[in-house]
Amino acid sequence: MLSEDVIRKALHAERVVPLSTANPHGPFGLEQVAAEVSAINPTLSSREPGVQWPITVDTETWDQLNQLAEATTSNCSHPVTPQQVAGVILKQAVADLVIQSDSPE
Repeated sequence: MLSEDVIRKALHAERVVPLSTANPHGPFGLEQVAAEVSAINPTLSSREPGVQWPITVDTETWDQLNQLAEATTSNCSHPVTPQQVAGVILKQAVADLVIQSDSPE
């Protein structure tokens, strides 16, 4: 069995959480693991349906998103990723543009 440190490094994860799924390799193993992970991190199961696409940002922007994510994580109960921060910023920017285009000049 792989050590937690090896798993963490291989997945580029900040933490490893042991799961109690009895047989993750059985016919319903993936569903059991997914349910257990969702129970540990409810934000994974409560995601709104949406569109995902890869985007490229420069290193400076990524570093800034990462800093915002780390600051946000220190103020809440679950980890926040730079991708989540970017999604919130994009959603707010689009909403602001829609409001501006709807307002009479």
